[in-house]
Formats: sequence, C-alpha cells, structure tokens
Amino acid sequence: MPELLLARHAKSDWPVGLDDHERPLLQRGRRDAHALGVWLSAKAGTIDRVVVSTSTRTRETWEIASSHVETELMCEFTDDIYEADWRELLAVARASGEAQRTLLIGHNPGLEDLATRLSVNSLPAMQEKFPTSAVARLSFSGEWPQLAEGSAELLEFVVPRG
Repeated sequence: MPELLLARHAKSDWPVGLDDHERPLLQRGRRDAHALGVWLSAKAGTIDRVVVSTSTRTRETWEIASSHVETELMCEFTDDIYEADWRELLAVARASGEAQRTLLIGHNPGLEDLATRLSVNSLPAMQEKFPTSAVARLSFSGEWPQLAEGSAELLEFVVPRG
C-alpha cells in the first residue's frame, strides 16, 4: 500500500527585514531536523519520492535530515508547496507516479489540513497541534491519483526533537 509522509519544516527564525520565504532554521531547528532524519531512517523505510518547498527553512530541513536517510533520490524543490493549501498539496501527492512512499516537506496550515482531510482515523497528538518537525505517516489502497479525502489511514504521528 502506498504511503504519504507529511513533514513540517523544523523551527525557523525570522530576522528583521527578511522575507518569509528566506527564513533560516534556528539552532533548535537544526537539532530537530537531525532528529527528523534519524526518525525517517529508522521508521519510514525506503522513500521513493521527496518533494520540498523552495523556502530556505524547508530546504535546510531536508538538507540536514537527508544526511541520515539512505537514498540516491534527487529531491524535487517546488514553489507548489510553499504557501499551498491542502488541495494544492494533494495534487502534488497525486503526481507520485510509481513511488511507494512519498515525502512532502512543507508548511502549515496546508500540511495539517491535508493530513486531517485524508485520514479516516485520528491520533490524539495530531488533534492538538501539528508543530514544527512533525510527521504524519498515512497509507491508502489504490493508485496515487485515487488519493482523496477520507481515503487514508493515519499510521503514525510523531514530533522528532533533537
């Protein structure tokens, strides 16, 4: 069964005068990005497709996390995830082709909304909040284009911290 991993970027800074898109990770965010990578390596299995927002904080999150993940994948960086709502994120996920496991690294509220709308079940931790570095792991039957509201099971929701 295909799996979709939805990961929010690690904790970022917002220095005066810097545009939202260019916000870097805080030191805490760097530690959390490492923890995300460790979790992905230990728990997520083989990731066939990685799609990351073009923002600085998401790119840095993947750069750090990917150092723990055994993959030869070329990551797709796209503006389609930056400031995307759940429908736009769903379209990105549906384009996963032959992938068995897709990882999207992006932003809230889109990621949280997508995870909530896709899942037929809920885990208490996700009901409270979808914080930075959080990952929702969902599985569903069928092909990627069939992924729709209420079609996935939320297998896991974790918040790796470093």
